[in-house]
Amino acid sequence: LHLTPLQAWWPKMVYATSFYNGLTGMFHWNTPAWFMSALLFYWLLFKPLYRGVRALPTLALGPVLLLLWALSSVAAIDIRVKQLQPVQADHDFYRFNPLMSVHIFLAGMVFARLFHEHNVVTTCGASVAYLALFLLGSTVSVETISGMERPGQQYETGTFYFLHNGGLMPIHALLVAGLCSDRDPVTRLFKRPLPLFIGAASYAQYILQAVCFRLVGQAYRAARYRDPEEYNVFPYGPWSWQLVLPSILFVSAMLTHYGLSVPLAAHLRAKLDAFRKALAPAPAASYGAIEPAAAKV
Repeated sequence: LHLTPLQAWWPKMVYATSFYNGLTGMFHWNTPAWFMSALLFYWLLFKPLYRGVRALPTLALGPVLLLLWALSSVAAIDIRVKQLQPVQADHDFYRFNPLMSVHIFLAGMVFARLFHEHNVVTTCGASVAYLALFLLGSTVSVETISGMERPGQQYETGTFYFLHNGGLMPIHALLVAGLCSDRDPVTRLFKRPLPLFIGAASYAQYILQAVCFRLVGQAYRAARYRDPEEYNVFPYGPWSWQLVLPSILFVSAMLTHYGLSVPLAAHLRAKLDAFRKALAPAPAASYGAIEPAAAKV
């Protein structure tokens, strides 16, 4: 599957249903490869979708965005209409199949056209959006909203899948519009050298998040066996988890980006430049030019 980038299309290749069918979670290590597989699919869709977005009349962009946001509830509607039990629902398809996120990819393209044509920016959009995401993640997390009280319970209703599959798009759009404004306080902060230096590793952090989550989880699970009273705190473990996981993820991302990605990118760029130079035709001598040796004579 690594040779054909089909990880995202192979059932049960990404860890999602271990709470119900007894999987050990071994496929969680495949998440980075799954992401590249899904990304390749969206790259292939870009040109045909781009043509469709360009053909839309300007007045249709807003309604299309609302329709795409509504499509985030497809999995939730499917679960509730069919009255599926957790073990019956296709959690891998809902959460990881690339088809379930096409509307998010398309919504980004539509919003990009809105931004380009109408300069959709907000003075404090990024600040408000980051505050909303912080509150959502710290006080009313996705698991809390989904009514999660035990492992895997968030998958039993459609609320989790609505939020996971695009329900947060309005907040993300507000975030993008705010970051495009020079007047937003968060934008001005992110333009400073240190945030730019740290932000360069954000892609590596995204790729490594599931792997680091799994590694730290295994370590805390081992500690829980020795001291269940201290470490058996649902859903993520003790307070130290909230410090250890981000720290390990941050260090791993920085080392990966600046120790691996940047040098390899520079090496590859040099190779490509040399290859392009070797393929370039030699400049033809201009008519009537005198060779240096002949000029001396």
